[in-house]
Amino acid sequence: MLINFFLTGDPYSEQPMPDMTEAYRLYGCNAHDVFFMEISPNGHDDACQAWADQFGVKYPTISRDGGGNDIAQAIPVGYYPTIMLIRPDHTFANRDIYPPTLEQIINAMNAEGYEQHECPVIEELVFSKDTIYLYSGCVIDSDMVNITNLTTSDVQIIEYNSPEFEVECTYNQGSHDLTGAIIVPSDSLMVSVWGYPKDYTGDLVIYGTLNLITSAGNYALTIRFEYLIGLNETNNDKFSLFPNPANDFVTLKGENLGTVRVYNALGQKMEEFEANGSEIRINTSGYESGVYVVRIGEKMMKFVVKH
Repeated sequence: MLINFFLTGDPYSEQPMPDMTEAYRLYGCNAHDVFFMEISPNGHDDACQAWADQFGVKYPTISRDGGGNDIAQAIPVGYYPTIMLIRPDHTFANRDIYPPTLEQIINAMNAEGYEQHECPVIEELVFSKDTIYLYSGCVIDSDMVNITNLTTSDVQIIEYNSPEFEVECTYNQGSHDLTGAIIVPSDSLMVSVWGYPKDYTGDLVIYGTLNLITSAGNYALTIRFEYLIGLNETNNDKFSLFPNPANDFVTLKGENLGTVRVYNALGQKMEEFEANGSEIRINTSGYESGVYVVRIGEKMMKFVVKH
C-alpha cells in the first residue's frame, strides 16, 4: 500500500500530486499489486473532495472526519507531504519516499519488486439511478437519469423501448431524441424520460422496464409510474363518466359542467368544450389508446381509451 499524507491547501502537498496520480496509473489503478490512497489530518470531507476534484484523484481519500488525524498521529507523521510504502504484513518498506517525485516512487516500487501494469478498461455505462419515477396528472413530471461513459470509445444509443410503457427519452433539455446520441469517453449525458402505461390496469402504481440498447451493451432500468390524479379525483356522486374504457365516445354527466377540458397522460390539452347543459358527449375515435383526464373546473376524472 502506498499512502500519501497531505494537508489540504498546503502548496508543498500540492507539488507531488501530478506525480502521485501518474504513479497510480503506472501501477494499475489499484487493480494489481499496489493500492494507492491518501490521508489528510486537517481536511474535512468537503475540503478533501475539493482536493480530489482539483487533482482528478481516483484513489480513496480519508479526511479528518474519517479519522485521518488519528491515523497520522498513530504512525506518527512528522511533516507533510509524506509518502509511505507499506508491505502486506504491515511493515514499512519505505517510511518516507523523498523527494516525493515520480522517479523516487518508481525506485521504491522497484526495490520491493512491484511491476507496472495497465489500468483495467471498464467497458460499461454507469447510470445515476436504477429506477425512473414517472407521474401522471394534469401535468406529467418526467424523471432524469445521468448516463456516464466509462469505456475507451464513443458509445452510441442505438434504441430504447419498454414492454409496458409508451416512453420518450430526450437530452439537451428535451431538444433531441435519445436515439443516435453519442457519449464520448469520460463524459455524461443527462436524459429526460417520460411515459405512460400501454395498458391501464386500474392500479395507482405500475412498474415496468426501460430497455436501452447501446454500442457498449444492453441495459435495463426500472420504471415506477404513479397516478397522482387518483388522489384527488372528483366525487362520482356529482359527476359520471361512461363508458370507461371508451372506444368511439365517452359521455360526461353532471350539474353545471361549464368548461370541460381533456388532457392526455402527458398533461397536454387535447380538446376544450363549453357544455351548455348537464351532459356532453366527447368523440374519442381519434384518440390513441391510453389514459386521459377530464377536467371540470378544479375537478378531475380519468378514463381509458381502448380501440
